[in-house]
Amino acid sequence: TRDIFSETEMLVKIGLDVPVITQLFEILRCFEYPCDVLPLSIEGAVKNLTETMKGGNGHIHLHIHEHTHTGISSARSKYHVHAEKHE
Repeated sequence: TRDIFSETEMLVKIGLDVPVITQLFEILRCFEYPCDVLPLSIEGAVKNLTETMKGGNGHIHLHIHEHTHTGISSARSKYHVHAEKHE
């Protein structure tokens, strides 16, 4: 299941909605957020983020680089176009 939800391009291509949690963590990865295992539920996402904050003294550190903008723009356009098809 996790492998399938990680294949966002394939999901969009075949007309399926990418889970919001997957979208969130795809964007967080653009900021070099350390996530080895994609959460599949809100509870899993909260646990992942909470554990990261504990390791970062209550903070989550994100890094912005030139490639970050490209990754976010790509994700935004992918999900924006997909959402318009469902309206």
